Amino acid sequence: MKTTTLFGCHCLLFAWYAFLVYSISALVGGRRSVAGIMPYGGQWKFLTVINLLLQAIFYGISFLTDAFVLMKKYRIAKPMFSFRDLLFGALAFPASMFVFAMFWTLYLYDREMVYPKSIDFVIPAWINHAMVSANAGWVVGNAEVLLVTSETEKKTVNGKYKNESLFPAIFASHQKLVSIQA
Repeated sequence: MKTTTLFGCHCLLFAWYAFLVYSISALVGGRRSVAGIMPYGGQWKFLTVINLLLQAIFYGISFLTDAFVLMKKYRIAKPMFSFRDLLFGALAFPASMFVFAMFWTLYLYDREMVYPKSIDFVIPAWINHAMVSANAGWVVGNAEVLLVTSETEKKTVNGKYKNESLFPAIFASHQKLVSIQA
């Protein structure tokens, strides 16, 4: 895929995720809230919201990397390729797939467990689908794995990422910090 096309796609996706992070912050911090949902940790205790921020950071870095390539600043872009690939392979892709799979599995099993009906008037359905369903769709459908030339092949051992345990370790430490603050 041409760098100009990737630049445009990454720019749009960065803007989309920045808009979603802002929208969630405005909804949760605004007048429309449900008592007892955000007693500690606020919105940042939810992996879905953390995943949105992670996707915004990933697409922002991809956008900057493409901009540097278009400006022919390869010396700056080269380390950004490695960081972008690490971020995608170790955090963005696993987090997105985990959020998608777990949310819809728990939603089908018992909706009240993961997305109570009382939240429907706080978070509109389109934002819920943008946070969960479209998130996984963009990560896979954007074809980062297939269309972007990746440096990741050089960073694998026997077909596995060297840093594949990064996501579970960061998520577990985050949950521990949230539980300590409670």
